[in-house]
Amino acid sequence: MKKSKFISKSSATAIVAALLVLMSCSGPKDRGLVTATADMDAITNIPVSEGRIIPLDSSDSCALLDNVINIEMDKDRFYVLTRKAVKSFNVGDGRYLTTYGSIGQGPGEYTNIKQMWLEDGNLYIYDFNTNIAHSFKPDGSTIASKKEYYDRETPGMGPTSKFPYPDNSCFIMLNTYTDGTTDTNPLASVHDKDRNRIKPVAGRNVPGGNLDNQVTPDPANNRLLYWEALKDTIFAITTDTVKPAYAVDFGKLRFPDQDNNNVFKKMYAFSNAIKNGAEYATLIQNVQKWDNLVFFVFTTGKSQFYIGVIDEDKDTGNMKIYRIDDPRYSQKALIKIFGDDLYVLLNDEEDEDANPALLVIPAKKFK
Repeated sequence: MKKSKFISKSSATAIVAALLVLMSCSGPKDRGLVTATADMDAITNIPVSEGRIIPLDSSDSCALLDNVINIEMDKDRFYVLTRKAVKSFNVGDGRYLTTYGSIGQGPGEYTNIKQMWLEDGNLYIYDFNTNIAHSFKPDGSTIASKKEYYDRETPGMGPTSKFPYPDNSCFIMLNTYTDGTTDTNPLASVHDKDRNRIKPVAGRNVPGGNLDNQVTPDPANNRLLYWEALKDTIFAITTDTVKPAYAVDFGKLRFPDQDNNNVFKKMYAFSNAIKNGAEYATLIQNVQKWDNLVFFVFTTGKSQFYIGVIDEDKDTGNMKIYRIDDPRYSQKALIKIFGDDLYVLLNDEEDEDANPALLVIPAKKFK
């Protein structure tokens, strides 16, 4: 029997369906390096009336929060991380709920908090000095205190921070120098769910004098975004490589010596330059992703923070700059995206005894 040259309707439908499945498994589009130009002469002021303010409890039951480093949110509470403690507050009215652990060296106690994260509904606090991750239930009760992985085969390399990978398949750990015996340690390593080291991530080494370089998830692209002090580049970390994802051109306000990887020397030079009247737009930090927008905070070194927003779908005119404008509240360096809202940490300039507040603005306002 002579075979037909044509494909039956049912076969064609099956082929199309298979192709759609393959396309859905191919992952998001790799945009390569997205470059954005910052125009410091075109800054949009945002009055606090554009959003909703949540003052964090300042009653006697909650001591003053000094130097807020990070905030996470889960269901009905904010988890607020400082250098000395982690406290939780109600997401509706900012009412204080509880404190997790305390300063010390016993179970559930810490001496140098480096990081916190949420996993399976519980809170984890990582103590850099002891290399112990303490886990707590939301109500504050201690679950366990466990040593994190430490690479004994590579002298000098140990973890500074641990981040769940967006697809929940593994963890990415940032590494650090610990005894000065190695010159080039990989910036990041892949660890399995049991904390066993699988492999180093190629593409970038630990910068000299590693400070609080931080990471944020980019679930849409199944990667992490990473930034360094005094670097105008935001990097993407996958399980295979670290490479530049976004580069910000600050023009005449660009901080020089971008290729110098010694963070301490750069910070020293930056501080001296600011003291001598220089102005640089730099210190990109607290990167956040929402839809096709990349949010981050930067400063000119004069205690004024700005919010930069990159639209990665645009080739030109793809960056806008915003500033919180209010006589009472001043913007701090921390911003976070939770759901479809941007949360901005504010300081109450009229009440020096008040804890910070959070300004909640719909992220779509920045479209």
